[in-house]
Amino acid sequence: MICGVTRTKVLAVLLGVSGMGVYSQFTNLVSLLNFVVPLGLPFSLTKFISEKENIPEEERNKLLSGSLMVIIASSILVSLTLIVFASEISYLLTNSHDYRDLVIIISILIPFSFIVSLFEALVRGLRKLNLLTKLLMTASVVSTVIAIVFVWIWGLAGAVTSIAAGSVAMLIIYAFVFGKAGLLRFSKSSFSVDKKLITGYFKLGLASLAIGAINQISYLAVRTIAIDNLGISANGIYQSVLGISLNYFTLIFVLISNYTLPKLNAYRDDGDFRKEINETFRIFNFALTPLVCALIVCRFLIVTVLYSDDFLAATALYKYQFPGDFFKVLAWISGLWIIPKNKIRLWLSLELITFTLYPLLSFILLNKFGMSLEAISVSYLVSNVLHFLMNVYFLRRNIRFSLTSQNLKMFLMSILLIPLIIVISEQSPLAGYFAIVPILAIWFMAVADKEEKSMLWRLIRRGTA
Repeated sequence: MICGVTRTKVLAVLLGVSGMGVYSQFTNLVSLLNFVVPLGLPFSLTKFISEKENIPEEERNKLLSGSLMVIIASSILVSLTLIVFASEISYLLTNSHDYRDLVIIISILIPFSFIVSLFEALVRGLRKLNLLTKLLMTASVVSTVIAIVFVWIWGLAGAVTSIAAGSVAMLIIYAFVFGKAGLLRFSKSSFSVDKKLITGYFKLGLASLAIGAINQISYLAVRTIAIDNLGISANGIYQSVLGISLNYFTLIFVLISNYTLPKLNAYRDDGDFRKEINETFRIFNFALTPLVCALIVCRFLIVTVLYSDDFLAATALYKYQFPGDFFKVLAWISGLWIIPKNKIRLWLSLELITFTLYPLLSFILLNKFGMSLEAISVSYLVSNVLHFLMNVYFLRRNIRFSLTSQNLKMFLMSILLIPLIIVISEQSPLAGYFAIVPILAIWFMAVADKEEKSMLWRLIRRGTA
């Protein structure tokens, strides 16, 4: 997170609001390509390997080599397409043909990112958490250093290039680490095809591809709607808010995908699913409620420190965006059972509804009701609340899930607490600073059990010792 905050601050100062708007569009393009071009195969690789305690090396290598060949082939095809239509893509993203060369640079470098994502999926599937943590930390440091150096020397062009350039360095690091750990050992048999294995593998991958594409296309559509209605600077303002979410979403996603999801993949009994989801729900509710309240109360300070005074208009979005994050994470947790249970159609349907509503509602609020940039964050909140409610409904229907009484109490108090903090802080930012600590303390004493209170007390004593 420190690397992400540092990178964000440097980019905001050196690029300004409009520069951040352009940069965010290319970030979204790269994210979309990272989902579409690998055809969902990294996700499939993680799931297939994590489901087996001791997967045979030959079978693992077949999956890895087959995925690698497909990704290389699709990368070449997509890169050539991007180069041919670079001018049109530049205009689609920014309403200008001026960034054609940047599209070409991205198209040349982006294939390295796809291969890195596959290698990362292998480590995640093998549950080598220590190695994965080291690699992710290295990737964060490398990408931050490259971004700062590139934007300092080449400005906007350097910032956009750095989005994909870090993957070149990480691929070299992954190849070295894998070679040393013996994770890359191919033979002729590694490239033979097991049709039954590959069919199931690619089916899950394509489902993941569809969902990732829906997600990223939705974000790209929303950004484009914002640019068309409010200008490129408005997109830069929204990116400053979204950038904060992405910083802690990265940590949350790592925890869920590397710890909770592999555990759920190994479960077969519904009772195990219910217990794990309840535990995960409680952990993240504990973390998210204070985080969301703190972000809302400290919004002016955050914008000034992490960005600059030019981004102060973003503070109006916080009261919608971060409660939206709260429901987004709880929706993820409520939907964790879907993948291990292979409810692929349900997964696709829920994602399609959510990420169709988001840009559609943004368009309606901006064009029909004449709202400002707040329309984007309002739409984000509404779509994530709906996503959460749909996931909970199908969770209850399929595995007879219900929140424990303690978790239900915590959730209800959280959704009362967050609006209360918003009202106080909107009336007087200074009052928000004074009110947040005692209100959160009351909330914690009301929802925590004895063990959790004792744990907090021990942490406080250790910190003050």
